[in-house]
Amino acid sequence: MPTPPELSLIGRISRKHGFKGALVLDIDQAEALPLLKKGNFLFVVDNEKGVPFLMEDVYGHQPIVELRLIDSEEKANWCLGRRIGLDRSQFKSRQKSSSELVGLWVLDAQSQRIGSIASVDQYPGGPMLNIQGPGTSVLIPWVEEWVLGYDPKKKELSLDLPEGLLNIDEIESENDAQE
Repeated sequence: MPTPPELSLIGRISRKHGFKGALVLDIDQAEALPLLKKGNFLFVVDNEKGVPFLMEDVYGHQPIVELRLIDSEEKANWCLGRRIGLDRSQFKSRQKSSSELVGLWVLDAQSQRIGSIASVDQYPGGPMLNIQGPGTSVLIPWVEEWVLGYDPKKKELSLDLPEGLLNIDEIESENDAQE
C-alpha cells in the first residue's frame, strides 16, 4: 500500500462558485499557482490528513477549481474553509526549476497590463517579481494580500498594488525637488 504524500499547504477553499461544486481558492504561495492545473491533484485537509481530488478544470482570476467527485452544492459545502495542499515532492521540484510565473502578464486592479514577469528573484525580505513593461522595469514584492487572481489560461496575474508603487522613482524625484 503506497504511503500518502507529505503536503505543502498552499491556502484554503474560500467559497463555492455556482451550483455544480466548483470552488474558489485563496492561495498563499505564488509558487503554487502553476501547479493548479487540470490533471494534477489538490489535497483537501480533513482531520489533519490530505484527501486527494483530481482537478478536472481550473479557471478564473482567483483560481476556481472543479474537483472530481465534488459535483454538487452539498459536497462543495464540505470543502468550505478547509486548508488545501499539494504533494510536497511535486511542489519542491517545481520550486527548484525556473519559476513558472515567468512570462505571466501582470495586471493592476483596473485590469491594465503592467508588464510581464521576467524573473522571480529571492531577496532577504522575500520573493520579488521582476516585471518588464514597455520602456520600464520594476520590482514588486510578492505580497499575498495584493493578489486579486490568477488566470492560467490567459497567463495573467492580477494584483492590487499600493498607490505609488509603480511610479516610486517619480515620487522620490518630486520630493527631492521640493526640498
